[in-house]
Amino acid sequence: GRGSEAIGHYEASLRFNPRQILARYNYGLLLAESGKPTEAAAQFELILRDHPAFSRARVQLINLLAGANQLEAAFAQNAELLRHDSRSPEGHVNAGNFAAARGDWPNALQLWRTALQLRPDFPFALQRLAWTLATHPNSALRQPAEALAFAKQVTAQSPSPTAETQELLAVAHAANGNFAEAKKLLQQALSTVPANAPYAAQLRAELARFESGQPWIDPPPK
Repeated sequence: GRGSEAIGHYEASLRFNPRQILARYNYGLLLAESGKPTEAAAQFELILRDHPAFSRARVQLINLLAGANQLEAAFAQNAELLRHDSRSPEGHVNAGNFAAARGDWPNALQLWRTALQLRPDFPFALQRLAWTLATHPNSALRQPAEALAFAKQVTAQSPSPTAETQELLAVAHAANGNFAEAKKLLQQALSTVPANAPYAAQLRAELARFESGQPWIDPPPK
């Protein structure tokens, strides 16, 4: 297929000139897209060995490590990312994700807000803030009006509605007491998801809450 042809092209090009940084970066992206995360990570590591400040390569490596559940390695790489580029929005979102995983939610929220200051339309920061401010089990951390504003920004950026963007907007509307709009959005989301998918079960649980006049609140961490 075209993917394997492109991989072959990059491999030939890199054999001829191994120091082509952008070619190696694109080769790594293609390997990741082709379901070869270990091989892709090796390419990004090769780039970073000689070019440690190449932030895009490090962001991709962090994503691959996190996807493989190598969280300590991902955390260490993210620290390196921020050491070389203290204004990296991706670095701040990742740091916020790590803080959330530790249960340090105030710090997580601050890090996601910093990412948004650095890149005001950054979807990953908007999504994390919108969901957390609408659904966090600690009521002191919830900010429904702000959650709705962020969710609307995510929706406005999406070329067309997805189940995920509709769900995000639904929980934010419900957090603000607008259950009619929340139910309508979730019903639209459910119509696009296979009925037996685990995600559909989650959406149905949220819809049941809205039908009883209650917002969705995430369960407390175990």
